Amino acid sequence: MNHYFEFFDRAAVDHLWNITWRTLIRRNPQIAWLQSTERVEVGSYDGKSLRELLTFCIQQSPKRIETILETRKVADTLRRCSGQFFAMSELMNNALDHSGKFIAWVEIRDVYPLIWIAWEAFLSGRISSATLWSVFKLNSVSPTDLSDDSQVAPRWVRALLPWHRLWDPIYSWQGKRFREDEWSNCLGLADTRRFISFVQRANKENWATQPPNTRSKAAGTLRFRDDPNCIRLFKCMQKVRQLKSPCVTRMWQ
Repeated sequence: MNHYFEFFDRAAVDHLWNITWRTLIRRNPQIAWLQSTERVEVGSYDGKSLRELLTFCIQQSPKRIETILETRKVADTLRRCSGQFFAMSELMNNALDHSGKFIAWVEIRDVYPLIWIAWEAFLSGRISSATLWSVFKLNSVSPTDLSDDSQVAPRWVRALLPWHRLWDPIYSWQGKRFREDEWSNCLGLADTRRFISFVQRANKENWATQPPNTRSKAAGTLRFRDDPNCIRLFKCMQKVRQLKSPCVTRMWQ
């Protein structure tokens, strides 16, 4: 399974959600992705245009898409998308000049080493329950995912963390539709900062764990810098540190 972590700077992108499509298109005549009026069909997206993206994500006819672009706000449309964070990612990456300054992403294959390193760090008192939660939420860990570890008392785990927030979106305007998208998760500002600090410290001190055999093929002790996925995530932090107000999403397939 591939996991895509995308960090973005809310200081640079939040204005996108609060304007109308008409305003966004008018303000950016130089961005071909926004301006393209090439006719598209429902059912596919090749990254060519905004119209193609919306046709794909909300499954409406091209005629209906034109009405939306003339009359609706960006956020009002995005909350109706199937795959909200996918649509938001495409918009951020294509509708912002110099978007690379405000967005950092990394792809990894296995998140379980990171999860078990965080769990071990919590049990040994090196991170708080709030930091542990940032790792769990972003990676969609539920209490039952930990129940096969003999060190874990499931009732205690359930009482420890705010599991009711597991599928909370970043923005209130995302509404209930986000909870129907089981292929993504996210962190708000405070939790994202905790997650970043955890990754940086785990790398610096090379934290270790002994992951259950059911979760990892690694034998014995696994250290942060032994795992290529953890290393890849840490290297992404070098760019993330430059973001003023970072949030992060994780999409997987």
